[in-house]
Amino acid sequence: MSGNDSARYRDARARINDTAHAQYLMNGLYLPALVSVLKAVDDDIDAYHDSRWFASLNNRLEAVGCAKLGSENADRLVDAQRVLEAPVFKMPLFHDTGEQD
Repeated sequence: MSGNDSARYRDARARINDTAHAQYLMNGLYLPALVSVLKAVDDDIDAYHDSRWFASLNNRLEAVGCAKLGSENADRLVDAQRVLEAPVFKMPLFHDTGEQD
């Protein structure tokens, strides 16, 4: 990712970490997108190997204990959770108060 995009992601990530409800955004957008990218690369590593983000993503996967890009049996949903620092577990639980608007 470019320096600008990386800075935007870090800024969005910081704001999300400060707002529990924003974890739904992380899980609704970033998580599925990352899972999709990881699976696409695993399926055709040669098509992505020369991308400038390839080494960074591969290093991040390794740093959080995940299978490297191009792995056949990796659980990319679990891996994406690790890369994104487990956003599912940071989501607040909502319950129905029985009140109507």
